[in-house]
Amino acid sequence: MMLKHSREKNNSAGGLLGLLKVLQKKVLLRIVLVGLILVLTLILVFAFTIAWQTNIVQTGGLMFSAETWNFSGEISVSGQPDAIAPGDSGTIGIQLKNESSNLVAASVTVSKDGLNEFVRPRMYFYVDTTVARNEETLSRVYVSSKSSYTYVVFPYSDLQLNEDSDYYPVLKWEWVYDNLGYYVLGQPGTDSFQIDEYIRPIEYEYDPMSTSFDADGNLIQLEGKSVSEFLQAFSQTDGYVGTIDTTAAQQGYYPVSVDANNYGVWAYLCTYDEIQSGATKDSELGTGSATLGSASVVVTGWNSQEAGSPVYNEDTLLQALSSPGFNHVTLSQDVTLTESVLLKSGSQTMLDLNGHTISSSAQSVISAEEGATVMICDGDIVGQNGAENGIYSVGSSVTLNNVNIRDVVEGITVFDHKNSLGLDSSIHLVDCNVVGKLDGLWIYGNGSDSAKNTSVVIEHSTIEGSGYIGVLCNGTYFGTDIRISEGSVIKGHYAAIYFPQRDSFLTVSDSTLEGGTALAVKGGAVRVIDSVIIGIGEANPPPADPANLSKSGFWDTGDGVYLEANYTEWTTTITIEGDNTNISSANGEAVRMYPTGGTHASIVIYGGTYSSDVSEYWAADS
Repeated sequence: MMLKHSREKNNSAGGLLGLLKVLQKKVLLRIVLVGLILVLTLILVFAFTIAWQTNIVQTGGLMFSAETWNFSGEISVSGQPDAIAPGDSGTIGIQLKNESSNLVAASVTVSKDGLNEFVRPRMYFYVDTTVARNEETLSRVYVSSKSSYTYVVFPYSDLQLNEDSDYYPVLKWEWVYDNLGYYVLGQPGTDSFQIDEYIRPIEYEYDPMSTSFDADGNLIQLEGKSVSEFLQAFSQTDGYVGTIDTTAAQQGYYPVSVDANNYGVWAYLCTYDEIQSGATKDSELGTGSATLGSASVVVTGWNSQEAGSPVYNEDTLLQALSSPGFNHVTLSQDVTLTESVLLKSGSQTMLDLNGHTISSSAQSVISAEEGATVMICDGDIVGQNGAENGIYSVGSSVTLNNVNIRDVVEGITVFDHKNSLGLDSSIHLVDCNVVGKLDGLWIYGNGSDSAKNTSVVIEHSTIEGSGYIGVLCNGTYFGTDIRISEGSVIKGHYAAIYFPQRDSFLTVSDSTLEGGTALAVKGGAVRVIDSVIIGIGEANPPPADPANLSKSGFWDTGDGVYLEANYTEWTTTITIEGDNTNISSANGEAVRMYPTGGTHASIVIYGGTYSSDVSEYWAADS
């Protein structure tokens, strides 16, 4: 069966550039600030118990202090370098251990009030991830006292945020070497501009051929653009509403997002003299000890079962979730909807179902736009009258904990190829049960429109596609990273998982797959580790002539693991390992690759037991 599916001072810019490069390459890269004291105070506030504790961890010249209030768990920090120099960057390692039974949203902000005045416009904190804010795509989230990044901490779980983290983006620090400009929070004063905080740097290619200043040292051209052209283009990816008004500068600062009193976010480009004096100061710092002061990293937590706005019908639910900011909602009874719950781009939502059910006859019960963040726990999401999707995501972050989805055509649908901002969805399920009348989870990646991957993590959950496939991926819109682990069960009528994607990854660990052809693969890198895979379909060997295989869908062989190797345009690999791996087929082969030959596809087995002969795939050194 086939399934388818430049002036005088301008000229001196070249000399300055030479000075900068010499200092950077011959001096600063070879020194460190001996005896540097940079204190980062991490204040973590969670609404759990009234327990209080303080932990201090120190290595070398960097010290991190973690003070916690009302947190039922443990916090530790690590990974400090011995010393740092201008131009350096690093990771702040944080471990959050949640010992409660509740889902937690942990929002990170940073205050630099305690830093030395010279360092404030040079030291920045950020999370290296792509997000959407105000319909603009940010490739990096700068964290300040007014701008945050939110993490999710599951019940009884340990969240490790360090340089080895490959799922959650981590908090980083950066000492900007070429201090060329920045965004600030403040307002014009009588005699000078009053700055409350330096929010993020403005960086550009500082080149004498394309950078020029006027007679007073003010920047007039950079990267071949006028200041106006550069700032207007820069503002298209800063996450703030609108475009920088370059005609309304005050005291050299350009309004970005300000209120009626002119207070808010402003942009500033450094003068020639400021850049030169900054380079000189960097050189001075590189000759010995320095005290930089302290910064406060604040993590504020929201408990899923506390302080949520109570909702009891469609109107109160939709109203409570309408804010573009942070929404914390708790159901007080079952709610029936006639329209979809739309979570807007940039919003952050924590929805505690509180043991209740959201039912809807809308096409999608819950729909999350590009850049939305949604956390849902403890209850049911149910479709009515042919509802298409339980959860519909387009470039959003969706976290589900102890959630059941049923009576929908597609349990969870991820259509990243349809979003205008080029964002990749992040889907994380723990202790969930998702059943779709056709598919449990249907995924379209961003293909070549994104350098990153659509991320799906399934832990201790059941995903079932009653009529078609449990986890269904699209071959044209590739770029996914799917991880299934911790006793998860994936079932499908025709296949538990269909994975036809190039430049994509699938890892199945300590889990069970069951379907007609349990695991059907036509692209990507697949790993199976200590898992049970069962093919239960009728024996249906592939055609004698590989030319009869279709480029769409797969041949339903009834095998346990089937690699259909007719996509020769990319590499497809399956690696099977672990003594606890057991792969079988009731009527077909335990493991099969067809057609054979060529170097574009391979199956390698390192361990496990099988219901048929797999000697041709066994690793030579096993």
